[in-house]
Amino acid sequence: LVARAFGGKHADESHRARLRVEVGRLRVELRSLADVSATKRGFALKPRRPRDVVVLAPPADEPHAAVLAFLADGESWSSSALAIALGAS
Repeated sequence: LVARAFGGKHADESHRARLRVEVGRLRVELRSLADVSATKRGFALKPRRPRDVVVLAPPADEPHAAVLAFLADGESWSSSALAIALGAS
């Protein structure tokens, strides 16, 4: 988990400390909305009220990233609407 969070190949105590600090900050920011708890595989986000949790993925660094972002939710787009949204013709 630490390697994925900070992009390193090996986790050391410094990385673990940074992860604890960041999770602590996340808990403070989300305290009115959800609990963040440790699991064997990482952390779990548990909403305080029954509702869906949506995860936003980081932007893709690809030639057609904007198109992928618009199509990611599965909604259909007409080619003209997609062109307008992308500022293309």
